Amino acid sequence: MMAAKIRRILVALDASSHSFSALAAAAELAAELEAELLGLFVEDIELLKVAELPYERQIVSFSGVLRDLDKAGLEQELRLQAGRARRALEAAAKHSKVRWSFRVTRGAVVTEVLAAASVSDLITLGKTGWSRPGKRGLGATARTVLAQASGSVLLLERDIDLSHPLMVLFDSSQAVAGLDLAAAILHGKEDGLLVLIPGAASEDAERLQAAASERLKSLGVAKVRYRCLATLQGEQIAKLAQSEDGGVLILPGSSPLLKEAEFQNLLGRLELPVLVVR
Repeated sequence: MMAAKIRRILVALDASSHSFSALAAAAELAAELEAELLGLFVEDIELLKVAELPYERQIVSFSGVLRDLDKAGLEQELRLQAGRARRALEAAAKHSKVRWSFRVTRGAVVTEVLAAASVSDLITLGKTGWSRPGKRGLGATARTVLAQASGSVLLLERDIDLSHPLMVLFDSSQAVAGLDLAAAILHGKEDGLLVLIPGAASEDAERLQAAASERLKSLGVAKVRYRCLATLQGEQIAKLAQSEDGGVLILPGSSPLLKEAEFQNLLGRLELPVLVVR
């Protein structure tokens, strides 16, 4: 069974550098996968509620500068940010020659992002948002979307480089969607693929490698390396991903690793993009 084709890629935009890295990544993937690019800007209702309070509050603006803003001032700044996000999306889409659309919603950020993600095949967002400047690790929005989104999720803090080898964790025979998506992204490129398989020197590992090899051969991917891991440990995978200087680490959404808080912390510290495939 082939994995579902990715036709719509959602990118959640705010004013953070990670957000615009997510945009660049989404545009590049949309071009590779012949998908439509959907941009979303959320006017955070929680910020607006704070601005309505009847006393002065210091609010961290999108630029990271402390300012006093009333509701009218904050709404104006949100409109300016939405305009910048739309122009950035339009430029990225035109550069990548992909179809695009953009919309602005008002509400709770996570709720709005998940609602938009429900009608998309892949959501792309920064690991942290504008409210956490200089912080490392997954932000609250990224953690929640990763846990609750029904589709695939791409988390990153810098632009992806699809000229680097892709890495795929293949930890069960049910994880073929990651192989399929990797093959679609490679699309005839000669950079190859690194497949990570847990259970070194075991019959299970041999069966998994044989299954992965058969699948990739049927998808036309010839240049493949396999690395067998002693155990399925997040720290080992993270270190290997960093040492290989890969372009994207692709993980199956069914992997038990994703439910571990420590592994989520590792994902947040990884510099390379992480694509969770469902």
